Amino acid sequence: MAIPGASDQVCCEKTCSLFNCSVGYVANEAYIHNTGFTDTQCCDRACGAAESESAFKCNASQAVGNPLKAGTSPAECCEDICELHKCSPLWVPNPKAATLPGNTDEKCCLPTCGQVRCDPGYIYDELMIEKPGTTKEECCVKSCELFKCDAAHGFSIPEKKKSQKATSADDCCEPQCRHHECGPGWLKDVSKDDQFDPSDEKCCIQQCASFQCPKGWQPDAAKKDKISSSKDVCCLPPCSLHTCDTDAGMANAGDGVFGDLRQADMFAAQDCCGNPKLSEIPGGSASFPKSEDLCCEPEGCGEFRKLNKLGEGATCNSLSKDDCDSSYGAYFSKENGKNVSRWVRCAFDKDYNLCRLDSTGEKEQRGRCLRDGLRKLAVYETSWLRNMQYDLEGAAKAAEDFDAVKELQDFIESAVKEVGAGPSASALVALPFFQLGKAREPRKVTPELQQLAQVQQHIRQLMDEMSPVIASMLEGPEGEQAESLSRRVTEWRPRAAFCQVLRTAVMRDDPQGTELDGAAGKNLSPRAFEALAVCFKAALDSSDEQSDAWCGRDLMVLAQLFRTDDEDGKQVSLLSRVYNHALWNKVTFWEEVLLLSLCEAYAAEAVWRRSVPAGSQFSKPAMTSFLQRFVGYMMAFGISFEQGRSSVTSTLRKSHAFLGQQTVQLYGQLLLSAYEVATPQGTAPGPGELNLAVLEAPPCAAPKSTEAWSSPEDDFEAVALGVQADFTSEGRQMGEMTPSIMRPMKTPRQACPMGVVQLLLRNP
Repeated sequence: MAIPGASDQVCCEKTCSLFNCSVGYVANEAYIHNTGFTDTQCCDRACGAAESESAFKCNASQAVGNPLKAGTSPAECCEDICELHKCSPLWVPNPKAATLPGNTDEKCCLPTCGQVRCDPGYIYDELMIEKPGTTKEECCVKSCELFKCDAAHGFSIPEKKKSQKATSADDCCEPQCRHHECGPGWLKDVSKDDQFDPSDEKCCIQQCASFQCPKGWQPDAAKKDKISSSKDVCCLPPCSLHTCDTDAGMANAGDGVFGDLRQADMFAAQDCCGNPKLSEIPGGSASFPKSEDLCCEPEGCGEFRKLNKLGEGATCNSLSKDDCDSSYGAYFSKENGKNVSRWVRCAFDKDYNLCRLDSTGEKEQRGRCLRDGLRKLAVYETSWLRNMQYDLEGAAKAAEDFDAVKELQDFIESAVKEVGAGPSASALVALPFFQLGKAREPRKVTPELQQLAQVQQHIRQLMDEMSPVIASMLEGPEGEQAESLSRRVTEWRPRAAFCQVLRTAVMRDDPQGTELDGAAGKNLSPRAFEALAVCFKAALDSSDEQSDAWCGRDLMVLAQLFRTDDEDGKQVSLLSRVYNHALWNKVTFWEEVLLLSLCEAYAAEAVWRRSVPAGSQFSKPAMTSFLQRFVGYMMAFGISFEQGRSSVTSTLRKSHAFLGQQTVQLYGQLLLSAYEVATPQGTAPGPGELNLAVLEAPPCAAPKSTEAWSSPEDDFEAVALGVQADFTSEGRQMGEMTPSIMRPMKTPRQACPMGVVQLLLRNP
């Protein structure tokens, strides 16, 4: 029976789409067409209300994720709480969210100051670098770059302070040698005007006038203006350092001998022992400088000083026997036509029972003179006889070796050769072109190659020195090891050896043929990790100051391969310790790294192409695993994809003349295509994270034999026909010059041995 009516109220029933669920219930779109108008028919029970009614209970490590979500069981409603979530690098746990549900950094963690970019002239506050913060005011402080020094008065900012925290110019400015006033005995050294911490030693050149002579030495007044800091130049040595001629009967008079006791009227050396060479020593002269004249005297002079001088007019004959042996008197004689007076000892003559002048000393002196003359004559005669013996032996040997018959035959043969045998009767014969091809000349060892070999040898020696130190530091370092290494890596050669040793250490357990970019990495103890971080920062500082892109690139890759576990068991990468280094903010660094990586790729391919068949063609430009990950490394250090793309495009455009337009376009596609897919909005991954899924480098593609490749230096046809020396000979010569550098590749092109090419291309 039909019911009359013409309205929804009369003719229709309400559906759940018009029903408003009560508190504790949530609407379900699946029920909107149901007829009925109750919570049971139109709604589902909410998780929050179900939990409050004890319909279920989450375990201790979970909580209700969304109270308004439909559900009545733990599986439907419960989620892990933030306490179980491990925050990513540059995030720290949020203590207020520890018991709240969540599993993302945004819900469970707070961003640290490491994610904030400070303005130019500002640096990170070291106390806040790992603490929560989102604004520049919280995370950044002024650096010395914002302050100006009083240059007019010799103040400036040292390079090492420009990136340090400062509140005023007083924290940054230091005096320089430019306005330092040198003290007496020092000269200004203008080459040191830019040095800091001025002093006479640092800013000036020392003269002898300011040199402190050692004890016993005396300043040489004649050399006070001479530039030197050596005692041998500036000082006079004492007589105690002089060795007297004992063969001539001389003895050392010692220091202080030339004092009051050595008066000319009391004791002159010739009066003492008859040595005319010492007759002019002035009385009271000092014992400087050391010399035979000033420092030596005949051996008997020491005893002679103990004797008593006879008075004026007195003679030895007037002395008694007891006083005779303790006195000396004057003796007058004529030598070389001159009257000479000597002081001679008195001696008692038993034969005459009389005290008289002693003649023993004079006889001994004459005997010594005769002995010296005979000795010199014997030496002269012996030398003359020996020279005559040499001449006779040489003449006898020449006479024995002479063959008159052979000499005559040699003369006849040489004369016949000079006349010649006339024109050859052999006919000219045509030869194929490959027999007339130009033979490949052996590679010459140029001064550049010699210098390269010397540098490589030096670096290998440094690697041998550093290997045990670094191995010990990575296992359980001592404080002195890290400090010593951090000082050494400020120079480029020890820094290159440091990077090579770390490459070997981190890849020791990897399969053979693994590239550094694909290494598994190495876990360190916290102590070793901190010691290595100190060395990395010192190496990066020096690479930044010296524009060393080679070592900077190696350190950039190695920073992501060393890890440790913090106190919470969370794994920390060395990248997080060097993430904020100033080197990564330099545009020129990334440009130089890209260019040297391109050169590496071409050098590796040039070496590899010499092992492939002649006529092979190559349709793609040279690539390496590092080039494939290049943009990923930029993004890992906080550079956005848009900035990375701009840097790559700009660098390739600048190298247009070197690479060619088509190659520039191909490289732009190869370097950027993988990241345009991985980051479509141009966003970078989280700071310090490397998207290995996107950056996984495929093996280097094998060449196609469709396009001809030729080198202007190599005659491939002559090589194929066996006329020209093959390419491997060049490799052997290089290997002989630089052992262990030119290693054969086990798999052509796929191996991409960039460690080899790095050492080949580095030219200090």
